[in-house]
Amino acid sequence: MLTILVHRIPKFTQTVFTFETKFSNWINGSLIGSLSLSDENSSLASCGSVQFNIVPGSNYLPVAIDGTTGILKVIESDYETMKNNHTITFQVTVRNANTSLNISDDAKVNILIGENNSDEETGSEIAAVKR
Repeated sequence: MLTILVHRIPKFTQTVFTFETKFSNWINGSLIGSLSLSDENSSLASCGSVQFNIVPGSNYLPVAIDGTTGILKVIESDYETMKNNHTITFQVTVRNANTSLNISDDAKVNILIGENNSDEETGSEIAAVKR
């Protein structure tokens, strides 16, 4: 009797994820967003556990990813570090954690940080001041 193991490849729902936030919301530990997987052949039921990673080689990122859930959070909210970074772009991967085979999917993440901290239509902005 021959047994063939088929390892499912987790798949992202899209090839580019874009999240928008305001600078006033950019504080340590705050949620940015979550990377979702498609249901077809890549759910936790068919893949078992998955592992999300930020692709090595990305420059320093003020962002961390939860390796099992794909949730992105802020880990660096220093004003001096962030004041010139209004767009953060990096690559992520997801793989089936139940196999040593390198079967994975990848996607690009764009985080757009807006300066306008006011919801009013007057265009007034609140300036961030470093203590």
